[in-house]
Amino acid sequence: MLTPERLPSLRAFALLDYGRNPAGRLAQTGISKLLPQLDILSLDIDVWKAMDTSLKQAARFKTLVDCQYNTFGYALETRHVQNLRILGPYASMGRWTDAAYSRELNYCADTLRAKPFTTLSRLVLDFFPSTHESSHLNVDEAIGAIVSVCREKRIEVVRDTVPEDRKVDDPISQEMWRRQRERRRSEELE
Repeated sequence: MLTPERLPSLRAFALLDYGRNPAGRLAQTGISKLLPQLDILSLDIDVWKAMDTSLKQAARFKTLVDCQYNTFGYALETRHVQNLRILGPYASMGRWTDAAYSRELNYCADTLRAKPFTTLSRLVLDFFPSTHESSHLNVDEAIGAIVSVCREKRIEVVRDTVPEDRKVDDPISQEMWRRQRERRRSEELE
């Protein structure tokens, strides 16, 4: 069981387990007791979706929810999602082409544009390293499309490096964690 007494300096926590009953496993960790000390909590969309509503409400401002492009619409429909990261071309699917990544970003832009309302306040996008100069423009145009929709809907866009393999690489968004630490400091000064 995770408790503040056992982990007094823990500031970031990620649960990426897609196994059976991930929300139940999260509840078993005692995460609700750790929430006050955490700066950031990183969870997969399926874990977030299955969580208890009261825990979602308590954690929503400090939680970064991860989704694949094909679960983006599902993630937008999920209540209380404030911070969402689209896992880009590497996460679990191997290397993508620029054309495929452009197509998926355009799909996400279209999906977001079609939503009349969303609770989303931040969208984290990967810094995608283009593999071919000629198709780099397609990726830039797709990113521009999603940024434009976010601007219209007053959703902040954060660019950050998304882990290539979330089982090995650090799954915590360093940029989001930095912003959350700043927010905490600001709240403490008030």
